[in-house]
Amino acid sequence: MRLTGLNGELRIYDSAAVLHGVAPREEATVDVVSWDGAAAYTNITANCITDDTSYANNFVADNDDAVFVGSDVMFAMIQFLKGGGADYAAGTGALKIYYFDGTDFSNEVEAFTDGSSDGTDCFAQDGYIGFKIPKDWALGAATAVSANLDDDKYYVKLMTTNSGTTDPDADILCPVDGQYFEIKFVNMDFTGPIHRPMTEEVLDSDRGQMDIYARYREGSDAPVMEPVMVSWTLALDDKHNHAAIKKAIACGNARTTVGADKITNGAFAANITGWDDNSTGDGAIAFDIDHMELDANLGTAEAGQTITGLAIGDILRLRFSVAENCTSLLVTGGSSAYGGTEHFTKTILSTGNDKDIVFTAVGTSLYLEFKSATDEVVSLDDISLYEIAAPRWNATGTTSKATTKNDGTNYNPAFADATKKTVNVQILHDSGVSGTNPIGSAYYEVYFPNEQQTIGEGEDQIPITLNGACYGLIEDIHGFGVRY
Repeated sequence: MRLTGLNGELRIYDSAAVLHGVAPREEATVDVVSWDGAAAYTNITANCITDDTSYANNFVADNDDAVFVGSDVMFAMIQFLKGGGADYAAGTGALKIYYFDGTDFSNEVEAFTDGSSDGTDCFAQDGYIGFKIPKDWALGAATAVSANLDDDKYYVKLMTTNSGTTDPDADILCPVDGQYFEIKFVNMDFTGPIHRPMTEEVLDSDRGQMDIYARYREGSDAPVMEPVMVSWTLALDDKHNHAAIKKAIACGNARTTVGADKITNGAFAANITGWDDNSTGDGAIAFDIDHMELDANLGTAEAGQTITGLAIGDILRLRFSVAENCTSLLVTGGSSAYGGTEHFTKTILSTGNDKDIVFTAVGTSLYLEFKSATDEVVSLDDISLYEIAAPRWNATGTTSKATTKNDGTNYNPAFADATKKTVNVQILHDSGVSGTNPIGSAYYEVYFPNEQQTIGEGEDQIPITLNGACYGLIEDIHGFGVRY
């Protein structure tokens, strides 16, 4: 097949799952609601979207109960993690998944995989639930089904075949996705198969003669397992970072910084010069050896700094370290001094190095502020703010090789050379039909040999050709979301 398109988007996915609502998916808003099968709905979002000390207990108790998992962006995978919750499920049987089609939840999703199943019961172990995004998945569940849901979310409805003898608890029950590098194009040529080849039908007959005993038998699995060649030629604008594209197709770390650090004195080598003290009551900020301390002292300790030189639409990454005593640190980015949240707001609940907030600039300047109201002194260090070239790719990639099953039963083998990595590639086009979801293709386990990639230069466009070998599944898609 050869396909030429305009105004589309190509995504290169890593297979490492990351949570919606947690970097690098800051733009997603998630909603999780349990239902008792009658009239009682309970919103459990806050208890099951991050790995913390709050849990969604007994989120489904009987086979007529359900839990609705939704997001304002389409998704193809849900993570289940018991974490600190008390119990895995027992006696629940197989998982059932339905989706909202604009009217109700009567339709089941196609061909899903349940990593939470131990072979008998769902929610019996930690794992990922993957499914194919439905072509008629719709918004509007609050209006059509229940006001306890949201009209701006895509929902799936999870149910169990049996009423369990032990009800499951969840630390995480949340949409996830693989980290990805995004390439928007204005012109594109694609060459490759629509689907993977099937096994050959080999005729068995009596010494080559046809009779009533002749039959076909299945041939070698080689056509099912052999790589098929795919190629994209795209016209990009000059803003794309070529180095980041090369790193993404090699499943490296495509997130690269652009320009200089926008923070003044974020390393605190000798003082806290450049930071405003906005503390209240007896709270204060202070320098200590090589870091900044926030001491609320029954008031609030607030440190702020004005950042200029931004452009609306810039993707920015704020990083910092919290060395001790962090149980609730509010970090905000406002359009004006002191307390605004127009750019972003986030609460940090634990200590750790390399805390990471990715956001989109909504103005040409921001006021960055750290605010603590805890009884203990909080230590801040290594604060930086950079524009980034690949905002949805967070770390060195995990190869996606051996994650799909071409024969439907056995995982594809890993490469003999462990240094080779594959990525998952998805391309999506506007369907051109009002009221329907986009259409596209997903190519799993794609290996891009370095010597096969070319990037040129043009007056106003950058031509790039990506040549790869697809070792995994090929399937139609109606929305972005990796499920293997």
